Amino acid sequence: MNCIVTGILVLNGLYDIICALSILWRDQTSSPLWEPFNTLSLLHPKMFKEECGFADISYFAPSQRFHDSKIRFRFLAYWVLTYGVARLVAGIKYDISSDIIAAMTYFIEAFSFEYESRMANTLFQDKVTFVSVFSVVLGILVILRPTGIYGQTRERLFQSSVARDTGDRVDKTENPKKSCK
Repeated sequence: MNCIVTGILVLNGLYDIICALSILWRDQTSSPLWEPFNTLSLLHPKMFKEECGFADISYFAPSQRFHDSKIRFRFLAYWVLTYGVARLVAGIKYDISSDIIAAMTYFIEAFSFEYESRMANTLFQDKVTFVSVFSVVLGILVILRPTGIYGQTRERLFQSSVARDTGDRVDKTENPKKSCK
C-alpha cells in the first residue's frame, strides 16, 4: 500500500502543480501544443458558479461585479500550487512531518470547498462532493501509510516491545526509511 499511496501523492502533486501553472499561464500562447494546458487551466475555476467571476472562460475579461477576474484566477493558482508542492514533497520524502503536512492539505482542501459550497453557495455541489470525498480518503491514506503517523507509532511500539524482550535500548528519534522497491 505504501507504494500506491506514494505514487498517488507524487502524481497528485504533479497534477496540481501543472494545473496551477496552466491557470497562471492561460492564453499565453496560441500553439496547438498548449491546448491541453488551456483545458487543465479550467478544471479548478469551473467548480465555481458563473456569478462568482471564476467560471468565465475568458481569463483576461474583467468582471464588472468582481473587479478583475485575473486576480482571482492567480490566487486560486497560487493556492493549488502550494498544496501541490507539499504533496509532491511528501511523495518524494519519506518522513512523518511531510506526511502530516500532505494529509493536512487534503483535509484543508476538503473543508475549504465544503465550507465555500455550503456557506457561500459559490460552488457546484456535485463537484465539491467528489473533491471533498477524494481529499478526505487520500488524507487518511497518507496518515495510514508506513511513514505516516500510524506507521511511525506502530514501528515505535514494535521497537519498544523488541527492546523490552531483549533488554536493548531503542533510540526514539530514529526514523526508518521505507522504500517502494
